Amino acid sequence: MGIVAVIVAAAAGFGFGAIWYMALAKPWVAAANIQVDADGKPIDNSPLPFVMAAVAMVLVAGMMRHTFALSQIDDPGKGLMSGLGIGLFSSARGS
Repeated sequence: MGIVAVIVAAAAGFGFGAIWYMALAKPWVAAANIQVDADGKPIDNSPLPFVMAAVAMVLVAGMMRHTFALSQIDDPGKGLMSGLGIGLFSSARGS
């Protein structure tokens, strides 16, 4: 059951990220000075960044499951609070 939860969590995170970055793609491409074709799509179509992101999502979801299990976070309320805390405070960084 644990591996299924990790895969589902990783897929949900990857899907949320895909929707988020597709919504913000045009400003990001412009700010990063990425070369685009006539349709406005990036010229480099390498799947490597997507594969690396998917692997990273599985690793993060697996480590969070491990940490939650060791911390005895075993109900949805505790999981939600812990997940929000990890997401908010571990991704915050200074400029």
